[in-house]
Amino acid sequence: MVFIRPDGFAGALMAAEGFKDVCTLLHGPGGCRFRYMRLSRELYSRPTDSAEDSLDPYFNGNPRIPCTFLDEKDYIYGGVDKVKEALERIASRGCPLIVVIDSPATALIGDNVRKAIDDLGLSDRAFTIDFNPVSQTLSQGTDSVTTEIVKFIGPVPRTKMKDTVNLIGIPLLCRDWEGTVEEVTSLLDMMGLKVHTAIGAGSSVEEVRRSADAEYNICVYPDCCEKLGRYYEDTFGIPCNRMDYAPIGFDATEEWIRSVAEMTGHDPSVALEHLCSTRKRVRSVLLSDERRARRVTGAHFAIECEGSTAVPLCRWLHRYLSMIPVAVDGIGPDPLKEELEKYAEENGLGDIVGKPATEGDYLFSSGDYSAMWELSGKFGKGVDIGFPPRREFLFNNKTVVGVRGTLNILDSIFNVQ
Repeated sequence: MVFIRPDGFAGALMAAEGFKDVCTLLHGPGGCRFRYMRLSRELYSRPTDSAEDSLDPYFNGNPRIPCTFLDEKDYIYGGVDKVKEALERIASRGCPLIVVIDSPATALIGDNVRKAIDDLGLSDRAFTIDFNPVSQTLSQGTDSVTTEIVKFIGPVPRTKMKDTVNLIGIPLLCRDWEGTVEEVTSLLDMMGLKVHTAIGAGSSVEEVRRSADAEYNICVYPDCCEKLGRYYEDTFGIPCNRMDYAPIGFDATEEWIRSVAEMTGHDPSVALEHLCSTRKRVRSVLLSDERRARRVTGAHFAIECEGSTAVPLCRWLHRYLSMIPVAVDGIGPDPLKEELEKYAEENGLGDIVGKPATEGDYLFSSGDYSAMWELSGKFGKGVDIGFPPRREFLFNNKTVVGVRGTLNILDSIFNVQ
């Protein structure tokens, strides 16, 4: 099985698009833009997107991610003039922040985008990413660019707002980012904590400026906010809960709730009771038709995703539903890989970590790939847990995080979608 993993370039573009009033200018050929301009509108449609923007040649029919549309001559003689013209047009629309990101090939030209910004007098509201994220993982590209945007905006500490938190590590590319914000906010509310802003998940420039007033940062997908969490801690002394993986499945969600309670000193009892009552309800549902429920016992499953999702999901499916992991790929060389290898060894699961999946009963992966391999007949069922998502309208909360996310995963396993 071949799993095409999105890289840091995808993470970088969509990280910038995760801010409500940021305009992302792609410096490169139009072909690099097509997929991401559509993805941005699908994942985060803004009421400010206008038909007028779509008519501009640098927007070329779509209001998201304008592009300089370089051609072969620009790769020989340089494309700074197109950068300047595109910046002028975008700035004239009153966009409060413009982020310029080079396509992988354009980075080789060496156009001085920073000078172009300075020459136009836009250095107070436009900047360029100085590194090429294509060599990074999806989560690293997300974290790096989110952190650079926050640094450029420059949060200004004023008065600490007691019992408030910033949400970090919720990328646009997770499974239903808006539903994830909703679920995490609900769990924190049960603990007496109020969300100040969700950084990079629909936050505005002004909200980021005020983010230093929050008392704590709460991490959801830790591999997407390692740098960001460290920046807030080092610069403003805002602590962040320490979790190696996302709250996916009942066990990891309980650990996440307890980690937040330990850091903030808030009572987790209401949130834990909500989790406990949901566990009981799930058990009751499964006992209502034991024969059908037992069909997943011993079922073989594979996971293709990054570690902060793969590790808690694998352990929960194995412990809670007695499913058998046969392959877990995409984690990378980090402590989570070692942790899962140890778990596999202790439970006699064999060499499953880093092993590409070829067939099985269930494949837990991104929507596109899980659907593709389900249709191929190699897997009985594909379960969508992340990017690239299946193209669908999300009318209901489809997160995979927290209590509601656990129910969504169970629904995908046991019911026909």
